[in-house]
Amino acid sequence: MATYAVIQSGIVINTIVSSQEYITKRMQKRNPGLEFKQSDNVSKDFIYVKEKDTFVVPKPDDGFILDEQKLEWISPKEKPKEVGKDYVWDKETKNWKDVTRKTKVKG
Repeated sequence: MATYAVIQSGIVINTIVSSQEYITKRMQKRNPGLEFKQSDNVSKDFIYVKEKDTFVVPKPDDGFILDEQKLEWISPKEKPKEVGKDYVWDKETKNWKDVTRKTKVKG
């Protein structure tokens, strides 16, 4: 048994655990518009890049562009590079948000 990504139009719509025989004999015949690709590290909404035969995490937000060489999403604004700070993309403000934990020094 292995995990297979069920792909429609380049997007993973489901994952199933099955035998190769079942995929070949049953699933592909019943679902000619779908692709089935064995992969253990994939989830729903991942993107399948057929030319590279690999999966990419879902697009983080509108405006992000896929770097097809590195297979990484490029944000519309450059991520700050301040040492010691952690940033996440904020979908509401369409900008990077500082999420660095503030620690109090006892003294």
